[in-house]
Amino acid sequence: MAAEPVVRERRLPVVVSDNHSTDDTVATVRALMREFPELDLRLYAQPESLGPIGNLAWLVEHAPPAEYLWWLGDDDLPTEGTVGAALDAIAAHAPALVHLPCEWREPDGRLSGASPCPEELERYATGRELLLTYYCLHFISASIVRRAELQEALHLAPTRNLWAPHIWFGVAARHAACVVLPRVGVVGGLDSTWLPQRVPLLTRGVVESFDAGLHLAVGEEDFARMLDIRYEPAQGNDEYWMAAPIEDLTGALERFPASRQLRRLALERTLRDGEPTAVAAAARAAARTGSAQCASELVAAGEACFARAELERAQQLFADAAAEDPSNVVAWCNLGVARHALGREDAREAFDAAAAVAPESVDPLHNRAMWHAAEGHALEAAADLGRLRELAPEHPATAVTAEVVRRLAAVA
Repeated sequence: MAAEPVVRERRLPVVVSDNHSTDDTVATVRALMREFPELDLRLYAQPESLGPIGNLAWLVEHAPPAEYLWWLGDDDLPTEGTVGAALDAIAAHAPALVHLPCEWREPDGRLSGASPCPEELERYATGRELLLTYYCLHFISASIVRRAELQEALHLAPTRNLWAPHIWFGVAARHAACVVLPRVGVVGGLDSTWLPQRVPLLTRGVVESFDAGLHLAVGEEDFARMLDIRYEPAQGNDEYWMAAPIEDLTGALERFPASRQLRRLALERTLRDGEPTAVAAAARAAARTGSAQCASELVAAGEACFARAELERAQQLFADAAAEDPSNVVAWCNLGVARHALGREDAREAFDAAAAVAPESVDPLHNRAMWHAAEGHALEAAADLGRLRELAPEHPATAVTAEVVRRLAAVA
């Protein structure tokens, strides 16, 4: 930042709060003060650690007079020209918040990841609209916020939740315009002190951030959409729910039943762990939000398409139904049948989901056994038949399955 001419020319104040660290921060900053006397560089050494969130709050409370404030993590760096570009955007649009797309790099400079970056400056009417995007608003170094609104946000949501910057950014911009710069503005480091607690932080901590303050910026349904953005599989954050206590996941579903990704993750926990409480929580969530009814309607539409031999359309409708309500066993059974008719290799996944959702039901086992037989999997088909005989020895589907398995064994 010291290399930016605009920082020196306009004497933009830079405040460093050393949070009672054990490294050489104080000596380094003092050396910079001597090297760049033209900079308005200020140092405060905390007599004791305030914690990461407490230190950020202290910086806002003790910031020098300025209309906008910008937190920068100790291992994050602005890219060349970012300060000037941000000042231009502020002069042109007077937003409550300027968001800076970012990259993360390894110590050797290799790119580790990047946030979305628009081709041209994007404007949002309020922070709510910006929160409902894929931009990394939780990254503390990636937003410049108007001082008055940020101070108000800290007053309204005096939290120590580790997602506090995300909360405060959202609250600060809840009633005012925001902009996103069309350039990478910050290069972030990867040395994060919270990594040892990343599972609770990226699961329960995210969910708790709503009651900790984000409820002031978005409603429950919007927050469920935010959860769906965060836990979209392509983002890679959903994996932490697979290591979290099952009670945290079911509690999150009870709190935010509209989240489709949480419902999906509940099914995945049931598939992996044989944990029925997870998919039961997904079923309750789907019923509360109307997703269960929506799924039933999609299944009916899919069955009509299947009857007309519109297999691709039927397959998609069944998949949509399963996404709405992962506990809908008919959706999963029909999805497996439709995928098998299309010659798709993922038919087995649908049959497995049906069996996990309803382990005491005949249809999933029958359908999966028939699929195994069609694929020549004699042992797997026989295993499903054995389970069918335990559950419903007199059921017609059991007799049909037994005959198919017998013929398969004879051919083998």
